[in-house]
Amino acid sequence: MVRWVSLLLVSVAMVGTGPGVAKSAGWALASTTLVAPTDYKLEVLTWSCTQTGGWIVAQGVVRNISNQTLSGLRAHLRVIGSGRRLLGTNSSPIGERFLLSGQQSPFRVEVRSRGVGDCDLWFRNALVVQIPTKVPEPRP
Repeated sequence: MVRWVSLLLVSVAMVGTGPGVAKSAGWALASTTLVAPTDYKLEVLTWSCTQTGGWIVAQGVVRNISNQTLSGLRAHLRVIGSGRRLLGTNSSPIGERFLLSGQQSPFRVEVRSRGVGDCDLWFRNALVVQIPTKVPEPRP
């Protein structure tokens, strides 16, 4: 499922509404609420999110599906408990410093968590800009 956000000002918005929900970007004209999709740049091929002791570990493989080289990518993991309460968050660089078009890279993020919750995964570049990413449901 993909959710779109309508904005009244010209800007880019990133939304994620839970664990493994595909992230989408949209733009809107100031005079309308029309929204058009932005092309995905990354695709998570496979990933899991498991609890080990007091840690939640997300690991998997991400692929660059854009036509450009991406650099300085970091995987981010948020663990969300009941009532949408944040239980923990952390980020780590992905395995490859430069991700060429079509190239894959492993990633692993560990979060010290005060409980068990849903995993929300997203990616950003070195400028702290969230990258539009297709994220499937995690596998056990």
